[in-house]
Amino acid sequence: MNAIDRLLGRQRRLLSTRGQFYEVSAASAKELLRSSRSVFTMIVMFAVILVITLSLTGLVSSTSSGPGPALNGGLSLSLTMGFMAIAFVGTTVPLVSYRGRGTLRLLGTTPLRRLLFVLAQAPVRFGIAAGEFFIVAACAVAFGHVGAPAFARLAVTATIGFAMLMSFAFLLASRMSDSDFVSIVSSLLPLIAILSSGSFIHDIVPRAVQILVNYVPTTWFIRALDADLNGTHSPLSVPVLWSLMAGTAALTIVLTSVIFNWDQGDRD
Repeated sequence: MNAIDRLLGRQRRLLSTRGQFYEVSAASAKELLRSSRSVFTMIVMFAVILVITLSLTGLVSSTSSGPGPALNGGLSLSLTMGFMAIAFVGTTVPLVSYRGRGTLRLLGTTPLRRLLFVLAQAPVRFGIAAGEFFIVAACAVAFGHVGAPAFARLAVTATIGFAMLMSFAFLLASRMSDSDFVSIVSSLLPLIAILSSGSFIHDIVPRAVQILVNYVPTTWFIRALDADLNGTHSPLSVPVLWSLMAGTAALTIVLTSVIFNWDQGDRD
């Protein structure tokens, strides 16, 4: 019996909203950390680009007189890939699995509110994301890319960006019940998002497509990261990118609260 299922055996009406949030958060954390497959996938998706970036940077450093840069925005891409893995592989897939095996339908018979249940999935994910952020930030500091002032702004970018990605993960999980299909989608989304972010296609695709890419939310996140990690110039200032990401996250959460179903047949 998993942690979420055990939660169903507890007192149906908890004393407060805070108590409900704590109980669901704790159960969600135990369930996620117990899933070795999800944890392994999240680690690999984060580490692959980071290891390649550090290896190339070390190679450049050893063959030049000065410290090597974080090549081609590799740190930004690594953090984005890691955050998206947490959001989709580590959040969307478990939620859809709960619905597919009927766990959410049973939770729907309790006083637990849908939005509270959804938001209670976030604390453990934010903790994992914070760990990835500090790893990337430490690498950036080691290569001389981030100083104390930029570190604070980078932390704000990471927090808002991850909140936006989590809101997308919640929205994707709102009604789906096929866990196998959503596993495939969740594994591909980070790759598709990064390939369409403009980091790789800027000089390849037509001008019209480059303009369209500017409206992709993951592009906002990567550009905001690059501004501090790599010193690149963005058409929009970092505070504007923050506003776009925060507004998108808020609207997506509101939409999720409206359409989220405990069960596939639930249409309340």
